[in-house]
Amino acid sequence: MDGVHDMGGMHGFGRVDPASDSPYHEQWEARVHAISTALAAPGGGRFALESLSPEVYLASSYYERWLQARINTLVAHGYITQQELDVTLDRYRQDPAARLPADDPARYKTALAETGSRGQKDVESVDLYGNKRLFLGALCQNSGKLWAGKVRD
Repeated sequence: MDGVHDMGGMHGFGRVDPASDSPYHEQWEARVHAISTALAAPGGGRFALESLSPEVYLASSYYERWLQARINTLVAHGYITQQELDVTLDRYRQDPAARLPADDPARYKTALAETGSRGQKDVESVDLYGNKRLFLGALCQNSGKLWAGKVRD
């Protein structure tokens, strides 16, 4: 059975003009793409997009669909509650210029610690000059090497 997402070859939606400019027309679209990439997991991508209601799918832009699909996945798997989402959305509706947690490292670090994640801890690794090498918000690059077997607990 075809879903609303199966639109290939359908008539009545007008001409498709491929854009020759940036794939992002607004900054939030790039953020949604980054979030979607970071959250890539089975059941979090295509299935979530294809599970959107026809009304939401047709009324939304490309990245609005991606965003709604990721939100639905996070709520469905219990990573966030609908109440947490509603409170946060209300805060930014009242003050669209409010800083995002990622724009405030201290607040972001507190938010991460509150999740109880074992993976979030201070790293005291220093370089030859005594400067911290790794810290919250630091840009990191891996070696590109692929290791066989289990590499961490």
